[in-house]
Amino acid sequence: MPIKDFPFSNVEKDTNVYATLNIRVINPENGLAVTAIGIIDTGATDCAFPSYFAELLGHDLKKGKCNSSQTANGQSDVYSHTTIIEILNNKGEVVYRIPETPIDYMQNLPIVLLGVNSFLNKFILTINYSANIFSIQFP
Repeated sequence: MPIKDFPFSNVEKDTNVYATLNIRVINPENGLAVTAIGIIDTGATDCAFPSYFAELLGHDLKKGKCNSSQTANGQSDVYSHTTIIEILNNKGEVVYRIPETPIDYMQNLPIVLLGVNSFLNKFILTINYSANIFSIQFP
């Protein structure tokens, strides 16, 4: 079931609006889950989640595969852990499920960024900036 003509929304105290999705992040090893809002970031090569999510999900952050990531704020270490991502509709029902995939957890990142690898490359994304709406569906 595609998400069609979904409105952009504010994130935290930011007055700008963004293409966002309600998601559930699950640790496949223990079933622990966190629900969050993720910003669709077409300029991000990879998905990046706040490092504190790793602890909430029962991961030992620094036991993940360490990589270096270039961000708008400079170079940052990220730790990759296997994660399940579920996209939720406005009622909290699962619309799409991305099975076990490596996701980067980054310190000092306040929001979830849904980038190309491991996320957007699995979908057809249509954005209508003038109307502040977007649609996402499997190919």
